[in-house]
Amino acid sequence: MRLAVLGAGGVGRAVGAAWRAAGHDVTFGVRDADRHRDLPGVAPIEAAVDGAAAVLVAVPGAALADLLDTHAGSLDGHLLVDATNVLGGTTMHQLPLLLARVPRARVFRAFCSVGVEVMAEPVIDGARADLVFCGPDGPDRVRVADLITDVGLRPIHLGGLDAADLVDGVTRLWFALAFRQGHGRHHGIRVLTDPGRPS
Repeated sequence: MRLAVLGAGGVGRAVGAAWRAAGHDVTFGVRDADRHRDLPGVAPIEAAVDGAAAVLVAVPGAALADLLDTHAGSLDGHLLVDATNVLGGTTMHQLPLLLARVPRARVFRAFCSVGVEVMAEPVIDGARADLVFCGPDGPDRVRVADLITDVGLRPIHLGGLDAADLVDGVTRLWFALAFRQGHGRHHGIRVLTDPGRPS
């Protein structure tokens, strides 16, 4: 599958490398390709997005508005996976901004609730860590879940985009465990379900 990763920071590199290892054709869309010569498959953002089956938006949260100012036309209509976080505010996601600027895009929120260390090494103490995500039901949900699985994480769907605050709550929990409770950055969260009990 042809995939675009916008951003060459830790999240973009970890997810892009895992997707490439899973056999996907990954292009990193960046503003300045010369700064990222160490990264294979770098291209301008428009070229990376063109023809991509899915686009991971992995720029810093503060850079999302600028990205949309310049590239909303290229992104509209695509399957977008929003991995951005706004740190220090009351809301970590920027879905209203995304939905207003790219109204025809099929938007999901994922790859934002654990650290890059977990994305790079998703098996912890013998178990795959979970990754929560949200977005509408349908074929795109299946595709996003498959892309999460391709990174080595177990996808846990929390609902439509109205569940974005739930995803952000898990993100805050991960941060609290990592930085306040001494669990470090390479820790994961896993949902345990009793298969013998009715749901």
